[in-house]
Amino acid sequence: MGLNERFRKIEMRKAREAERERTATEKRFKRDGEMIKATIITIGDEILIGQIVDTNSASIAKRLNEAGISVDERISVGDDAERIAATVRGALDRTQVVILTGGLGPRRTT
Repeated sequence: MGLNERFRKIEMRKAREAERERTATEKRFKRDGEMIKATIITIGDEILIGQIVDTNSASIAKRLNEAGISVDERISVGDDAERIAATVRGALDRTQVVILTGGLGPRRTT
């Protein structure tokens, strides 16, 4: 068996192991046969006005997808308590997992 054949077999084995792991993860995160859906809510006026770029959501979404959880929506909301509460309630009605992230920009001092 040549070196190329050995490498090919190793790569095929790795691919099979990765597929088994992905399938096991999907089974673990299914609810009533369907993928669990998540919402990521970013909080902060600085996101809405373009003062900062939201990299947290991308990182969180990547990790959730790797775990077999589907990100159904990403929402940004300003620093308003009533609006935040309404957004969270709505997200909880639509998805099984809601993740909040904030504190992404400069702090206000008064």
